[in-house]
Amino acid sequence: MPKSTIIIYAATVLAFHIALLAAAPARCETLPGEKFQKLIESAVCEYAPGVIMAVATSQEIWLGAAGTADVKTGEKMDPGMQLRIASVTKQFTAFLIMQLVDEGKLVLDDTLEKLLPGTGIANAKKITLRMLLDHTSGIFDHESDENRYWARFIAAPEKGFENADIINIVKKNKPDFSPGEKYSYCNTNYYLLGMIAEKMTGKTVAEEMERRFFKPFGMNRTAVTREGKLTPPASGHYYFSTLTKAIDEVSRWNMSWDWTAGSGVSTAGDMIKWSRAIFGGKVVKPETLAAMTTAVPPSKNYGLGLTLINKAGFGSRCVWHSGANHGSTCMWLNFIDEGYYAFFILNRFDEGGGEKNQFKILDGLLKGLGGILKDIK
Repeated sequence: MPKSTIIIYAATVLAFHIALLAAAPARCETLPGEKFQKLIESAVCEYAPGVIMAVATSQEIWLGAAGTADVKTGEKMDPGMQLRIASVTKQFTAFLIMQLVDEGKLVLDDTLEKLLPGTGIANAKKITLRMLLDHTSGIFDHESDENRYWARFIAAPEKGFENADIINIVKKNKPDFSPGEKYSYCNTNYYLLGMIAEKMTGKTVAEEMERRFFKPFGMNRTAVTREGKLTPPASGHYYFSTLTKAIDEVSRWNMSWDWTAGSGVSTAGDMIKWSRAIFGGKVVKPETLAAMTTAVPPSKNYGLGLTLINKAGFGSRCVWHSGANHGSTCMWLNFIDEGYYAFFILNRFDEGGGEKNQFKILDGLLKGLGGILKDIK
């Protein structure tokens, strides 16, 4: 799959609408569920058969769903259904790495060559752990290789990729730029972070995240496996293929090529639990969270695994991440000054120009959410 443009798109949309949320009072007594439900029902259409949304404060949560989870059977979408969260997975990976930093097992200035010796990746002696986290490594994004990645994947989408496959793709391509020279969102950075985490812990990422995050915080429907395995009840995932010119149900596709950059699965309720854990000080040290939520130059809005928008004039800060992969599109939002958390997900994502339809739907959800929260008294 060519590099997703959702991060760029969502940053623009969110910056445009955040002023609405900035004016909202913190910690309302009762979340307006009827208005939220109408909002997501209005989003259901040909390009988004099903929508799930959660909105919460530290004390309250509203969960809702609209539309269809299975377009063949007509099964209705349910707010407890599991879906793939695509690049929202990256922030889980970042928090795992930063916990290891807090524990003294990793140092942000450690080089890729020190952490994963012998990969043969160009500039491995200059690329640091920090550069992988903040997307300034210059490493070629393996998902941009139309032949070695895309052609192979689309020909056999249920077949997995191994670490050696990803490393080989990177080595076959020139670096995009010198380490630290610029910012460029790169999925390979977060794939390599998964490899580093497994080497340092001696456990699989799936095991470590379950032990450290998902079990302690009651996130029973969240996992980061190599293949992106879904467990019932789960929604269907729909994708318009530019090759077949048809809409495919892609839940069985193997997402191992994305792994710790985008194979995670979760529910709206679990993502709210995660927000509360992070901003309740239960995941990393306060100074570590501060570092993660500070933009790292040359980027103006990306920290260490987290996307940021700071509107000092409005007194509003938003910590967020978005994601889009075959069959799902989502956004995870934390308006930390107002005390609101939100997550919404669609069970479809297209490419070849079709993604503009999902982006338009996200735009409407963001704008609608902002207007509702602004009006809360």
